[in-house]
Amino acid sequence: MQREREAARRRAWTSMLTGLFVTGLVTYLALGFVLGVSRIRGASMEPNLRSGDIAVFYRLGGYEAGDIVILRPDGKSEYLIKRVIATAGDTIDIDETTGHLRLNGRILEERYVFTGTYIRPDDVAFPVVIPEDSVFLLGDNRPESKDSREFGAIRMDQITGKVVLTMRMM
Repeated sequence: MQREREAARRRAWTSMLTGLFVTGLVTYLALGFVLGVSRIRGASMEPNLRSGDIAVFYRLGGYEAGDIVILRPDGKSEYLIKRVIATAGDTIDIDETTGHLRLNGRILEERYVFTGTYIRPDDVAFPVVIPEDSVFLLGDNRPESKDSREFGAIRMDQITGKVVLTMRMM
């Protein structure tokens, strides 16, 4: 009787430890290869995303206009968070007088932006045709954002992932 209880207890412990190990391994793989977590720094996406918020991003898959992505441009040590405005083959133009952004000749309706979009002197010349395997990115807070208006289209391999969840931190 005593041996049976000890054997049952060992099986229970073995089962629990195996479950914990598998859970830890799956979590490690998910966070290491499929998902990532990053703290948002800076004001380039305000008021939609604020500095200090937490972003969970998906590392696998393609990106389309409207997606919010985390990237690391060439030669930069910090990560940036921006919105995909245009993809390969699209043409972007900025009307400097009205602040309207034109995508393939049509004014882009952006409900998430509260100011006009303006060109910065000595940066990218518009209109811009987005090359293959690249995207054009802008921050929602256009006056504060360092984005594709300055450094041009971003190659897809510079994008770390697409934001799938954000958590507002107080």
